[in-house]
Amino acid sequence: MQEEIFGEELRRCAKAGLLGKKSWAAISISIWKFSSAPAATSAAKKSALIEAIEGHRAEPRNKPPFPGQMGLWQKPTVINNVETFANVPQILARGVEWFKSAGVSGSRGLKFVGVSGQVEHPGVFEVPMGTSWAK
Repeated sequence: MQEEIFGEELRRCAKAGLLGKKSWAAISISIWKFSSAPAATSAAKKSALIEAIEGHRAEPRNKPPFPGQMGLWQKPTVINNVETFANVPQILARGVEWFKSAGVSGSRGLKFVGVSGQVEHPGVFEVPMGTSWAK
């Protein structure tokens, strides 16, 4: 279900001119959704995900070059997770200093956490980075 919602949102952004060759930034902006096999996600490396997208075994590449210099199909590539994209609108609306100040105990920013199991209020919550989970 989430993949369908994300795909629909990408289509809406393209239709509104926020993505594509004639985007609002006067440059080509593309966002792809890629669901990787467990092996690619367990590698937890951006370059391993790039390898998986290119159809190779999901193993990290040697660096340098870094993905921002030579990434997907040897082109400069920015690769982020959904949490990063979820933070972009509020950073743009409120500013980077606001986002950095949202952390506690010397940490910066916000973090999404999932709470499940035998708890009173399960769900996904946004908390200040550095929040203690001790009782």
